[in-house]
Amino acid sequence: MPAKALDKTISDDIILLYKNKYQDFNFNHFKEYQEEEQNIHVSYNFIYTTLMKESSISPKVLMLI
Repeated sequence: MPAKALDKTISDDIILLYKNKYQDFNFNHFKEYQEEEQNIHVSYNFIYTTLMKESSISPKVLMLI
């Protein structure tokens, strides 16, 4: 499977998990939880970029507004 297809699959998984189950987690906590519970190992930047493209905002940011 090409790397782009793999990235798209992981991105889709991350988006679904965040929006459906972990929307109250800040992005860093979400990243740590995915490593421990879902065995998804990606960089914080990958999670941040993926979720920001989907207009997801970390609850931590909302507290600053």
